[in-house]
Amino acid sequence: MENYIKVLQNIAVYESHSFTSPIIKTLFPETLITYNREKLREKTRWMEIYLEDGKTAYIVKKTEDIFICKEVELNDVEVTVFNFNIKKTHAKLFHEIFKQSNNLEFIASGGNLKIEESILTIKRLIDLEKQKEETVILLYDKDEVDVNTFTLLKDETFFITGEPYYYNKSFYEIDNFTGMKGFILRKTSTTELNDKWINIVAMIVAILTVVFIFIGAYNNGWIVGGIFLLIPGIIAVFVVIIGLMIARAIIGGIFNMIRIRL
Repeated sequence: MENYIKVLQNIAVYESHSFTSPIIKTLFPETLITYNREKLREKTRWMEIYLEDGKTAYIVKKTEDIFICKEVELNDVEVTVFNFNIKKTHAKLFHEIFKQSNNLEFIASGGNLKIEESILTIKRLIDLEKQKEETVILLYDKDEVDVNTFTLLKDETFFITGEPYYYNKSFYEIDNFTGMKGFILRKTSTTELNDKWINIVAMIVAILTVVFIFIGAYNNGWIVGGIFLLIPGIIAVFVVIIGLMIARAIIGGIFNMIRIRL
């Protein structure tokens, strides 16, 4: 599995993880590069990246300069992804191309444009049985941009390649690196693949812990059967889950600090 970094600003690429080593090239915004891992050297956090020839080099890890892409799995039933191409030569920002509206009775600012031709409906289906969904309507001028959409389904994987932005941070930028990229609603439910198995193990441990607590408490006469048995069970579940989350965060932080120093 490859890991990706998206470049946000012009950044220097060093031959080694030291400011005294030669700068071998410059990376420009929107560039996607693969990386190995993070390293801490000379009190500076470096990202070990791969060059086109497969050799390694280093860039300084600054949140304002790079975005570390996250591989995730979709939890929602389905979600709409959209992307666009600007037809005209003059560059425009996202908020100049699209206008968010909750009112379908919109008259596009071209006079001769039909409403249905300038409406883009973005959805995430949260629960099929309950028909629970989130919808955002974007309005655009079809003479200025071409808009394409596709749908991602539950359990499909992709990379988040940009922090939430546009319209009060309403959208994530995504890419599955197989030709499908675009924007999805920020509230789309996903799980980082790095965390998926940890969450499963944590849930199994929590369930087993609660079961043994019940058995021990029941055998010692501390609780009796019946509906009231649920109360200490619910409390125990919450305590165990919170404890596991805290332990996981602490242990994960310790291992990460050890790893970046190696």
